[in-house]
Parts: sequence; structure tokens; C-alpha cells
Amino acid sequence: MPLANPSLDIVALRRNLAVEAGIEITGNVRAPLVRLTSNPPVPDSEKLSWLLTGGPSGSASAKEAAALSAATAALIGRGGVSLTQSVAQSIGLDELSVGQRATGAGADALEGQVVTVGKRLTDRLYIAYDQGLTIATQALRVEYVLSRFFTVAAFAGTTSGIALNFRRTWR
Repeated sequence: MPLANPSLDIVALRRNLAVEAGIEITGNVRAPLVRLTSNPPVPDSEKLSWLLTGGPSGSASAKEAAALSAATAALIGRGGVSLTQSVAQSIGLDELSVGQRATGAGADALEGQVVTVGKRLTDRLYIAYDQGLTIATQALRVEYVLSRFFTVAAFAGTTSGIALNFRRTWR
């Protein structure tokens, strides 16, 4: 197995609940296979509910139910590729997603359920459009990688602004 494409064998569980649910990732880096797992075994919709909300699907609030619905749609796919990923790739995009998002700062931030379409133009430049589903908001985002740890992001729309992001991972 080449170093550029190592094998994966990862299990992440949410423990100490009546149903211990999690995600299992196998395959390799270029073609990962992702599936939900639980102990005791339950249907995938229940696994997802226990994983995201810590309880059975009937106990979720309206906001949690919307998040579960978006997560379920994102996880449905073939060969480890989600439905949204395959649609995005077929039309030449890098990202097509529905999910919870908070973009910007302050009370005018783009929040709630958001549809995002995005395209990586170069290794350092990414552009995306976010459209709110729960409230009438939208934003155009441009992100540029300055260095290994710094990214600058500019966004314009319902809320406009610029952000300098620092990301450091300690292992």
C-alpha cells in the first residue's frame, strides 16, 4: 500500500448511553467507506439520532430533527460517496451541502439551515455561496490560505465582513 493512500480502520463511538452509536470508517484515504454502527444494533436513522442528539429519534426538538434530516440525506450514498457529493462532482462543484451553519459575526450572522455550493479554484483559493433555508439570508464567501496556520475569509451578502482564521492542531 503506497504512503499516499494508507488504509483506514477508524471507529468513533458516543458512549455511556442506552445505545452506543458511532461512525466506522474503513477502506483507504482515496476511497473511504463510511457507515454508522451501534451497540445494540438499531436502524440507521436511530443510530444517527443517538449519535447526534444523545437520544432516540422521537425525543428530538424541531431544530434537532432538521439537523437529523440533513445528516441523513448527506449520509445516503453508494461506495462511501454521499448523494450530495456525487451530485456536486457531476456538475463540477467541490461542495454541495445542506447543514447547520453560522457565518459572520454578531446578530446579523448567517445562521440556521443553509444550502452551500462551493468550488476550489486553486490549492489556496475557495469560493462558496450559502443560501439560508430557515431565514432569507445569503452570503458569498471567498477563502484564501495564507499559510499553514492562517486563512483569510471574506463574505458579502446579508452580512458582510472579513475574518482572519488561525487553526493549529496539537497531537
